[in-house]
Amino acid sequence: ESRKMATELDGAALDVWALGVQLYMMAFARVPWTDAKEGVCRNYTRWVKNDCNFLVLSRHENATHPSKALLDLLGGMLAVDPKQRLNLQQVIAHP
Repeated sequence: ESRKMATELDGAALDVWALGVQLYMMAFARVPWTDAKEGVCRNYTRWVKNDCNFLVLSRHENATHPSKALLDLLGGMLAVDPKQRLNLQQVIAHP
C-alpha cells in the first residue's frame, strides 16, 4: 500500500504545496494550521475536506489585510487536489 501511495505522489506538486505553506508563514507570521491536538489538526482536516477556507479566516485575523492577489496565489498553491494546484511556472508568472 505504501509503495502504491509513493508512486501516486507528484514531487513538483508537493514542492509547490510546501512553498505555499512557507509563503503563508511569511505573510501571516504563523503556521496555517495551529490548532493541532494529539496529532490531529481540525483546521487542516476541514481544509482538506473543503469545509473551511482558512485563507478567508486569515484575512480577517491579520491586521496587514493581505491583497486578493496574495490570497489567490496561496489558494492556488495550497489547492488540496494536486491536479488543481498551480505548478511552479504558474506560481512564478502569478501577478
